[in-house]
Parts: sequence; C-alpha cells; structure tokens
Amino acid sequence: MKDLYGRVVFAEDGGFSFLPADTQTANTQELPSWGYFNQHSQNEMQGVDSQLVQVVKAAAAICAQEFGVHDGLRTLAEQQKLIASGASRTMKSKHLKGRAVDLVPLVNGKWRWEWEPIYIIVDAVRTAAQAEKLTLVWGGAWHTTLTDRSEPPEDLLNEYGALRRSQGRKPFFDGAHFELPD
Repeated sequence: MKDLYGRVVFAEDGGFSFLPADTQTANTQELPSWGYFNQHSQNEMQGVDSQLVQVVKAAAAICAQEFGVHDGLRTLAEQQKLIASGASRTMKSKHLKGRAVDLVPLVNGKWRWEWEPIYIIVDAVRTAAQAEKLTLVWGGAWHTTLTDRSEPPEDLLNEYGALRRSQGRKPFFDGAHFELPD
C-alpha cells in the first residue's frame, strides 16, 4: 500500500480508499488545496449522485491537473439558458438529475476549457471510477463507456469524431463532462 498526501491509500490491486481526516500517517505532506474543492465546487456537488461525488473527490486527490466542478446538479431554468446559448443540446441532460458533472481545469486560478489539461483530468477520473467500479461516460467520446476503455483520451475523442463524421453528423465535444449512464 502506498500513502499519497496522507489521505489516499492505494492498494496493490489498483484500488484506493480515503483515510479519515484525523488519521495520523507517516506522510505529513498535505493534499493540494484544490483537492479540497473551493466553495463553488462544493456547492455544485450538492445533489449529485453520491458515488459520482466520491469519484470526483478521488480524482482530485490523484490528479496532476488542478480542476473544479463547474456544473453539477442543474435547475430546469439553468438548462434552458444553456440550450439557448448553444452550450447544451438537450433538455434530457443528466445534470437535471444529479447524474453528471463538468470538471474544468483551473490554470492560474481561472477556468480553462483546454484539451491538454482536460486529458489529464479524464485519466484521473477514469482511474478513480474504475477503482470504485463505477461506469462513466465522457463527453469527449459519447459513443463508448470511458471506464471500459484504456486508450488515451485524445484517441477516444478522435475515434468519436471520426465515427460521427462517417455518419454524416457533426460531433458534439464536451470534454469537461462526465455522466452516469442510464
């Protein structure tokens, strides 16, 4: 077992668990401050499926890229506004039921929708979800289940884009989006 930041314990089989906050460990290095989400991220996680929350927290603990929860549970009015602006395409969004989160990289303290940092987050979320045995779909590759695949995120994104174009359809890339399937 390996102790990371004195809070996450990794097992030989690739799984991990969180230690209680008051647990004393040999490693006194603290978890990066962003690992304990800022107030905005904490607010956005209210009403989100508890298993998905656990995966997001675990991903934050192991991710080399700082990120925040830009969107979790959405109201109907919020979803309608996003559709009107073109940022979303459906009133059947999993955000309306607390079954989706948008995890956006923070670069120099600012939200950044950039692919390279998103790919780092995708790998951390996939690792955390696989350890928790939770199936997830990623908005960069809607055609497949992220947790059943091992290819780099950019390969999955390209595969999805090529598939949509071969069908004569435009791909809808939402790299920050992760959701629980039906």
